[in-house]
Amino acid sequence: MAHRIEQRDKQQGREMAWHGLTDINQNLGLENNWLTEWDIETRRLELDGEETEFNILVGSDDKEIIGKPFANSYRPITNKDFLAMIKESISGIKGITVETVGSVCNRGRVFVSLSLKNSSSYNIGNRQFKDYLNFGNGHDQSSVLWVNNTNICTVCNNTFSYNLQDDKSDVDVRVFHRGDVEVKLTNMAEIIDAHIGTQAQYKAEFERLMSVDIDTTNARSLFAGWSLRNDKEKELSTRGLNKINRLTELFVSGAGNSGKNRADAFSAVTDYYTHESTRNRGANVGSQFVSSEFGLGRMAKQNFWDVIRDDNEVKDYINVGAKALATV
Repeated sequence: MAHRIEQRDKQQGREMAWHGLTDINQNLGLENNWLTEWDIETRRLELDGEETEFNILVGSDDKEIIGKPFANSYRPITNKDFLAMIKESISGIKGITVETVGSVCNRGRVFVSLSLKNSSSYNIGNRQFKDYLNFGNGHDQSSVLWVNNTNICTVCNNTFSYNLQDDKSDVDVRVFHRGDVEVKLTNMAEIIDAHIGTQAQYKAEFERLMSVDIDTTNARSLFAGWSLRNDKEKELSTRGLNKINRLTELFVSGAGNSGKNRADAFSAVTDYYTHESTRNRGANVGSQFVSSEFGLGRMAKQNFWDVIRDDNEVKDYINVGAKALATV
């Protein structure tokens, strides 16, 4: 399965994740979690009773192999050191909540996702937004030690890979498993401050969109024109028209929407591509999640965010959409 939560793995969280395998723990903390129940140990590999120049990691609890052999130049980071780095990085910052902790890929990758008070969950108008500070580490040499901020809480291998590869995060710290890897991330508090500052900019932009009016007719034309963004001369199909009608419904009556402004239009697109864009209106939760956060759904949401903030593009798509709708 894409989540890669194997028999030796566990994902703990405060609420059930999309894969349905979460070990619910409302008391989750940096000193009380799955990664404190075991650690890695380094063993020298032997061949015919003779030691080689290679090492291998095993679990401290079951002595089973984790990852693949490595040379002395590779510097593993234990769970203990990983958690200590996180603790030191956020010391002095109030309102930190550990949302999820876990391992995937047969303990090859470990992760922690945090939320910050007044930052990870906040309201603009009637809408709730979430943001997470994610930490990850690889025991199997598939990942550096990393930390970033995204709207995706790490709960599986898919979300680990997404956050690891994300190159648009405002927080982006990476430590390779070599050299003086024990150096603490002493500037993390400053990085988190910058992260919160960037969130403030996003909030301000969304609040601006709430003040820019657009009526239902123009919103419907905007959705129609935007749906034809790859070929503005193309005619609307029945399937395309159904999507436009659904987006218009969400614009008017979606969660937190009132059908009055550009923020409502953006939220309609977000709701659709987060919950309904795959077959049978997102009936397969796993497929919908992958599309929303990793595939075409994610790309569509990002594209529309860029469009809805650009007056010229909004006007252009409304004109294209109005002409297309006039022919159906």
